[in-house]
Amino acid sequence: MPLRRRALAAAIAFLLPAAAMADAADRLEDLMRRNAGESPAQIAVTLEKCQLDIRVDTPVTNALTGDAPGRSLLLLRADLAGLELPKAKGRPGRGGKGIMLIVPRRPLDNRGRAIAARFYEMVTASMPADKPKGTLEALYEGLDKPGGRFVANLPLVHRETEDGSRRPEPHADAPRFHDSLTRVVEAEAPMSAMLQGVWRGDGAPRRENLMLGAMAHGDPLVLTFASEKDAEAAVKALAEHARKNCIPALY
Repeated sequence: MPLRRRALAAAIAFLLPAAAMADAADRLEDLMRRNAGESPAQIAVTLEKCQLDIRVDTPVTNALTGDAPGRSLLLLRADLAGLELPKAKGRPGRGGKGIMLIVPRRPLDNRGRAIAARFYEMVTASMPADKPKGTLEALYEGLDKPGGRFVANLPLVHRETEDGSRRPEPHADAPRFHDSLTRVVEAEAPMSAMLQGVWRGDGAPRRENLMLGAMAHGDPLVLTFASEKDAEAAVKALAEHARKNCIPALY
């Protein structure tokens, strides 16, 4: 059954005493690992004041890496002050498996505009000088619209080999995209972003080996859990943390 708003409101209102509650980051990490099951993904969750970071590193060997060993990274960065936790809702996950928890973002305010501007500057800093860049006013206008978001993508490219087959190769802009992605990954809080990348090769990701990637700002926070009960527990943990450490006036 999809997560009901009433159940979420009750979960937020009935917060456990601090002594009975595990650290919010550890609790959220445990819930996400439960959903991952036997996946080789390495999940790490950190919470520092208003900043939530969820990092999922996965070893991959597939068509995206040319069937060579590689690495996939998903990093979700969320400023809790920019989320509406009481309005979190859930729906069945893909293929009916699990529950997708969707936490909408608040309407853009001065704090949100400052974060959006920093994200935009980091993403566009590596763009070629001759490529036109939009204005911050246009960025804000886009984010103010329902479903508004800013996205930068690095597409997967294929090149023909001597035998006529097609093999994936890094895009010419891969090094620049890697540099922008790294800036957002390492940016000081507060920051909100969804970052994805797939690199070919073992060890630390190399800028010239980035096969495809994406950087987005303005999305709701979307997490998948094994059950409705786990999704409720995640909202409860985040709400308790936010109430104590981030925005006490709102919780």
